[in-house]
Amino acid sequence: MVYPFGPNSVGFVHGKEYTVKPGDTAWGIVSKAFPNSDPREKVQQIDESLPKDAAHAGDTLQPSDQIVLPDSAKIGQDVLISSEVRGQVPGVIPTYEGSVEPKDYGQLAQSEYHGQTLVVPNSPPPPPAG
Repeated sequence: MVYPFGPNSVGFVHGKEYTVKPGDTAWGIVSKAFPNSDPREKVQQIDESLPKDAAHAGDTLQPSDQIVLPDSAKIGQDVLISSEVRGQVPGVIPTYEGSVEPKDYGQLAQSEYHGQTLVVPNSPPPPPAG
């Protein structure tokens, strides 16, 4: 059976996903993921991908947020990243109260397909009621 998604699919590339733990900072995560490189550019990309909400004010990562990293990262779990969002990696999939709310927050979302985690473009937030 042929699946539209998979490691050999034209539309996806390999990447890593790291779940933020209490006390983690973007600088610390990037330094662990890429120990022999200057972390400044990747830290800036992570900070820019954070949602503009009270929980993430001051570019603060929250425990359970998920950082999507390039495949060369030394930390994280394997994921497939849509080529549509590859330029937004590293980036954050924000988590609120232990659950990802992909339709409401952030630039990236995740999905599961046959047991494989996929990182895909997020749908825009719903328009305000009224």
